[in-house]
Amino acid sequence: MSAIKENSRQSRKKSGSSKSRKKRLMNCEPNLVGSDSLPGDDKEGEKDPYVMHTTFDLTRAMIESITMAPRHLDTVRIQLNCLGYCSVELPLDNVGQLSDTTRILEDPSLTDWAMLHVKEKIARNIRIQFDTLQCEMFAVLNGYLDLYYPGRNFDNADQLRYVYCFHALNHVLKAVGKTQRHTSKLKQSTKPVEYRDQGFVRPKVLIIVPFRESAMNCVNVLRHLFTGTDVENVLNWKRFIEEYGGEPRRQFSRQHPKPADYERTFAGNIDDNFSIGIAFNWEKMRLYAQYYTSDLIIASPLGLQRTLGRSDIHDRDYDFLANIELLIIDQAEVCYAQNWHNVLHVLEHLHLQPKIFNRTAFSRIREWCLKGWSKFYRQTVLLSEFELSEFRELFNKHFHNYRGKVRSTKYAAPGSMEHVMVNIPQTFHRIREDTVQETGKERFAYFVKMILPQARTAAMSHCMIYVPNDSDFVRLQNHLKQEKDSFTQISEYATRHENIARALEMFFNGSINFLLYSERAHYYRRYRIRGVRHLIIYAPPVYPQFYPELITTMVNDDKDAEQKTVTMLYAKRDVYQLREIFGFRRAKAMLKTPEIVHQFTSDRQ
Repeated sequence: MSAIKENSRQSRKKSGSSKSRKKRLMNCEPNLVGSDSLPGDDKEGEKDPYVMHTTFDLTRAMIESITMAPRHLDTVRIQLNCLGYCSVELPLDNVGQLSDTTRILEDPSLTDWAMLHVKEKIARNIRIQFDTLQCEMFAVLNGYLDLYYPGRNFDNADQLRYVYCFHALNHVLKAVGKTQRHTSKLKQSTKPVEYRDQGFVRPKVLIIVPFRESAMNCVNVLRHLFTGTDVENVLNWKRFIEEYGGEPRRQFSRQHPKPADYERTFAGNIDDNFSIGIAFNWEKMRLYAQYYTSDLIIASPLGLQRTLGRSDIHDRDYDFLANIELLIIDQAEVCYAQNWHNVLHVLEHLHLQPKIFNRTAFSRIREWCLKGWSKFYRQTVLLSEFELSEFRELFNKHFHNYRGKVRSTKYAAPGSMEHVMVNIPQTFHRIREDTVQETGKERFAYFVKMILPQARTAAMSHCMIYVPNDSDFVRLQNHLKQEKDSFTQISEYATRHENIARALEMFFNGSINFLLYSERAHYYRRYRIRGVRHLIIYAPPVYPQFYPELITTMVNDDKDAEQKTVTMLYAKRDVYQLREIFGFRRAKAMLKTPEIVHQFTSDRQ
């Protein structure tokens, strides 16, 4: 680990130099007065990160420090081999509990499972050698720090999944083991004994993934780590394979192939409405456990949203989310394409006061649960393929872990524009917005005043308007109807093949002027739209590979590339999309330039 430049502070209070801060971190000892630490029990576990995390007693002053705006943080920038440039945000008033943070990240290559307090039942089933990325990720997770990593891809997906399932199972088995030992001691004890080792409800871990295929991959990792090759100790395994892996892998046309990322994303069972509870004891792993008897839940955003119901429904059940200690969101970019509001809906229902207490043993509830502080003990992991303002907002507003959080940043990525190999003129219009909230209105006003009049001319025939945001799509649709413009549209809600084919044929033949095309339709269908001579990108694509993909499609019809144009609107809020498409340096220049309009003709200019 190497420090880079000067530490960035986001607090109103100075805490001394980098050296003195690191010395403090290394010398301070944690407070282990928590009520579920056992005298004479788990002596070897006093340094276990799980025990240290769950037994630490927060004070009201520390809670105020974490929740104040801006948060009372000390931000340290570090560089790791695979996680890359990372910002580690540590609550200032909690520096004593974070004495192991520096040690955790000093040697992330350590894989002595006993020293790392990995349960022996899991360690004996590990059949792989952790690579550098896995070691670094597990160092962060095992230290119970939050993690936001926007570097997930098809090549490292299996490695990342293995680590977070490994950590989740380790967490569950420690919690289950502690509860079972305490229950046994309570039965044998002849004197009054109190153990505070539980929450309001049993579920401890929630893993959110977009498809059944993803859930099956997670369960496979958990099964191998828990039982090895013995499937007899996995209850309801046959039913699970039938429901989550029963569909044959999709066969894609070789005559009209889809892009490689599309085929890899949508291979396997892509049903997005599911949830499954899993319960563990020392010998058995039970699939399809009911929520309130589960230790771990794997679900899609839609599956959970339908379970929770709408906010205006009175009789809803969300108590099972009251005590989530570990939240993992994998493939966030796919969840975003499905419906990001479903993810936010789930987050809004975490750690709420339960309505029914007939499943609760009050004498064993941890003090911090009773005080309503569970969210400050929750570890959150967010894995995505790229940065996005919605992901960063989730990190800033919903990562409450008192131990701190780690955010990886991609600085060196060249951007997807390097894959644009044709010299089509690309013009960029910068929208000057007063606030982030006003971006949508300012973008629409600029489009109507500056872009649309020119697009209506005969020189701009065969013009496709590509719109990433659904609300922007509806706004443009209504405006074009009101103005009686000649246009057709393709959105994700157009399901009838004949309607889509008719729209594409009308656009290709030139019988209509505009084709309004939504990004979600492109994400799920990847239509090869013929006849596009002029492309207006209403806002930078959320998925950076779409930018070169759309431009390349334009030149496949004929060789008159120089007579075609690309126009894109962008604003300050689009900073993360610009970085992914144009690279960090060029995106920075585009946002700082005083010019409203500028032009590229290729990635080399």
